[in-house]
Amino acid sequence: MPSVTVPGSVTSDNAEAVLQKELGSRFTVEPRDSSPDKFKVKLSALTFATVRRDPHETDTTFHVHGGGFLIGRMINEFGIARDVSTALKKGFAQ
Repeated sequence: MPSVTVPGSVTSDNAEAVLQKELGSRFTVEPRDSSPDKFKVKLSALTFATVRRDPHETDTTFHVHGGGFLIGRMINEFGIARDVSTALKKGFAQ
């Protein structure tokens, strides 16, 4: 599970916008109804990652998990989850 810590207080809406810009139109970034601190990044029905925002006083940590079941989850951990983590790092680089 990749984690990315960025400086400052980052809202989920801001993170979603940054991810959409960095990843491009091939990816879909959508909020999760269950929690305002979670959202999903999808490339296809079987290729997706879940992102959880963990705000702190001076920074924000994003925990990225590959989605799916068993083999699919493992593939997504090393594929799309890495892509999402890299996009977060690049998008919030100072």
